[in-house]
Amino acid sequence: MEEATGSHNRKYFDQWYRLLTNSPFKNYYRYIARKYEPSFAKYGYSLVNGFGPTGELVRRGETLDAVIGPLYCHGADAWALVQRVGIRCKKYAKRQIHKMGLHRRFVPLWLFRANKTK
Repeated sequence: MEEATGSHNRKYFDQWYRLLTNSPFKNYYRYIARKYEPSFAKYGYSLVNGFGPTGELVRRGETLDAVIGPLYCHGADAWALVQRVGIRCKKYAKRQIHKMGLHRRFVPLWLFRANKTK
């Protein structure tokens, strides 16, 4: 396993800095950082330190983020659910088509032509 070095931490903090400053969802990322900071602190790691003397970048807009943060979380959950349902529907349809043997009957014309020329 690769040893964690200062350069890994720097890349990690650079990515967090970009998310906290340039992302359209920066309020969401600030909320997440504040929410999970105590969990990370148990293991001697921080999501907040490194962004100014007291992590003011993360603490900026706490009251607004306390209201908007959970809404962002629900939105992210809803988006993930839509993605998973779409993928599962596609897989289910594919299984049903194979189960009924329709994949052999409705071979795309371009596939037939490609095999014919070889």
